[in-house]
Amino acid sequence: SLFFRDYLGKGLSGSVYGKRSKLKNFHLNDFSLENVNVAYPDSVSVDTNKIYEQRNGSVGGDILKRFNFYVDYTNKMLYLKKNSYYKEPFTYNNSGIVLEHNGTMFVKEKIKIPNSDGYRNSNTINSVKIDLSINHKLSIRPIYKIVEIRNSSNAYACGVRVGDILLEINGKEVYELKLNQISEILHGKTGRPIRLKIERNGEVKIFKFKLDNVLKRNEPSN
Repeated sequence: SLFFRDYLGKGLSGSVYGKRSKLKNFHLNDFSLENVNVAYPDSVSVDTNKIYEQRNGSVGGDILKRFNFYVDYTNKMLYLKKNSYYKEPFTYNNSGIVLEHNGTMFVKEKIKIPNSDGYRNSNTINSVKIDLSINHKLSIRPIYKIVEIRNSSNAYACGVRVGDILLEINGKEVYELKLNQISEILHGKTGRPIRLKIERNGEVKIFKFKLDNVLKRNEPSN
């Protein structure tokens, strides 16, 4: 079956790497999900001696978010009910970029302040013209740092590297976006153009690439 090697997340012993692929079907009692994401950690990333003998794996948040559920610990029961996310397709991070919150920074933002010295427009009865003055304020905003990047990705091929600080994505300042909004862009459809403005060692750089289908190609393509 098709698969690709990727960063899977953080474990007790550090970063976990392995293979990602798809399951044709995944069943939870009467519920059936199609084309489900699945990951297989490398043996070197997981200490199999510490794994509970009857444990076959973990059900991730990408499945659980599709249900409203509660756990009856006393009777060892899990109750599930479909929610609005149930029919959403399972997607992969086609950019290969993993971001992490890395502190905060001060940002100078423009704000419009009504000028209190409004005056009547002599050409229009009872109308008042208000001037807007441009002012600035300093705001504390999050810094997003690239902590992992898939070596086979188009982003890596065009020059994006671990340690880069993300400033803009597709023309939008990243401090205007939440991390989940940025993630949605990076999980976009194959072929979607991405433009990143990053800071590296005090120098600002621009990188452009297209999101690739990680399960259907062998070489990076821009």
